[in-house]
Amino acid sequence: MNDIFIRACFGKDVEYIPVWFMRQVGRYLPEYKKLRQKYSLFELIKNPELSASLASYAVKFLNVDAAILFSDITIPLMSIGIEIEMIENFGPKIKDRKEALEKIKNINSFNAKDHMPFLFEGIQKLKNYLNDQIPIIGFSAAPFTLISYLFEDGLSRDLTKTKIFMLNNNDEWKIIMKKITYIIKRFLQEQINHGVNAIQLFDSWVGALSREDYVNYVKDYTKEIFESLPNNIPKIHFSLNSNHLIQDFAELNFDVLSIDWRIGIFEAYIKANHRKSIQGNMDPVFAVVGGEIMENKLQKILNESEQIRGYIFNLGHGVLKETPVDNLIRIVNIVHNKRQKK
Repeated sequence: MNDIFIRACFGKDVEYIPVWFMRQVGRYLPEYKKLRQKYSLFELIKNPELSASLASYAVKFLNVDAAILFSDITIPLMSIGIEIEMIENFGPKIKDRKEALEKIKNINSFNAKDHMPFLFEGIQKLKNYLNDQIPIIGFSAAPFTLISYLFEDGLSRDLTKTKIFMLNNNDEWKIIMKKITYIIKRFLQEQINHGVNAIQLFDSWVGALSREDYVNYVKDYTKEIFESLPNNIPKIHFSLNSNHLIQDFAELNFDVLSIDWRIGIFEAYIKANHRKSIQGNMDPVFAVVGGEIMENKLQKILNESEQIRGYIFNLGHGVLKETPVDNLIRIVNIVHNKRQKK
């Protein structure tokens, strides 16, 4: 297996900088666009053959160093019978929020394989497509981010409704977070059992919290998830707009801090007390613009990465649907030609 991505996650010496993209299988990709004319997003996700072929296609098309499962961070909610509708330019919408909360609170046991057989069958098919030559990243939303979809409308990122519920319903909040944490732990462990080579936990929206509220209401649950996973599997933590929380993130048992474009690579490395490898952090808009503007930005990021040990190139968030595929291919070529400092 090409293990350069794995070695970089663990801060080991590598021959070149590895690269992959969040939303690697997305609306910018020709094959994805073609299939979406016939299938909804969730129909593709629940079809092991199609989801695996898309994830494999993206790896080979872009020549990246890691595959990521073609799934969605809301799948753990769907697995316990919560109905979710994915609305264009709106995002996931829970059909009955009151019922969803009750289903979460009433969970007493959870076997991920029984609830989501399509996902684990898809992992096996993806491994076959890649001939076990490219590492596969499994993932889930973190508890806070997953719960936020129960309260927020559309693309609201202030998370006002989530925070109001959190502050007004402390006992109920603890119950829900505990149950969701249990589900996510089982979900991620089953992905590892079926052969994924790394895990990324998306706490995309936790940056909406103050540091005090993160510590009081969220941190312990995220800590529990990371500590439940084996240490020989690289663990990545991703969050947006959360520079004020990096010192708290650094205390958690994961290997790679995945950052957005609002903080520099070296600054994040210092804030994390030199304890984490870094993943990121180009603004996805540069990949849309392309040309000299994109390449100049990319070179600055790569030059800055020389100051740290353990670096994986990625965007600061997912690939935008307007992104020309040639720009991503160009990024991969440039990154692969940049040797990482030993």
